[in-house]
Amino acid sequence: MKNFILSTLFMIGFVGISVAQTTVLDFQAAATSTNFQYFGSSLEATLSEVVANPSMSGINTSSMVCRFVKPAGSQTWAGGFSNPVPTTPFNFTANGKVKIKVWMDHIGPVGIKFEGSNDGGQNWLGVKSNTVINQWEEIEYDISTPSAEGPNQAATGHTYATLVVFFGFGNAGGAADIVSYLDDVSLVAAAPIVSSTSVTFETPAASPTCQYFGSSLEATMTSVVNNPSPTGINTSSKV
Repeated sequence: MKNFILSTLFMIGFVGISVAQTTVLDFQAAATSTNFQYFGSSLEATLSEVVANPSMSGINTSSMVCRFVKPAGSQTWAGGFSNPVPTTPFNFTANGKVKIKVWMDHIGPVGIKFEGSNDGGQNWLGVKSNTVINQWEEIEYDISTPSAEGPNQAATGHTYATLVVFFGFGNAGGAADIVSYLDDVSLVAAAPIVSSTSVTFETPAASPTCQYFGSSLEATMTSVVNNPSPTGINTSSKV
């Protein structure tokens, strides 16, 4: 392989940014708690419970969590919807992701769905699987991606009132009830990308050159010249 010098023309400098996070449900107080009304199973129309955290360890040492049951013989789409709706709506006009903490004794798909938009947003469904068992794990969903169900639109730019949770989404209930736990449903703001221009060609310090290779100009250097077209998006004098 030939050795060659390639000076970087455009360098993006990322600046550390504190990304805002809003916790909608942590089940520690009335304002940040709710129950989920079951559907698609023998628990139809009954409510989930807020209980003491069965595993105050790892990433979740909070005292109270939501206990969620998928009964034996449940439908593949069995789940529960927030009832009442949370005090804080799920606002995706500025937020780009949702994080939830789950504790499960098995590996399986966890679906979350947002419904009840008052500004024209279509229902949005995302499905992710946990990766560890018998410990708390945080799962992240990107609401800027298309919904997993029709009309397959992203939730970006909309606000929703209702959260639907599906433990074991797509799987029918087995021979025994399965108990899982949910906590800390949070919205995460989309992180802006801050960039800085390191190469402008306007001063010697900001004017690296590139060494040609693979052509008749082998080993010669590029030149900094007057901008042949100082118009539109680039009216600088040198290029």
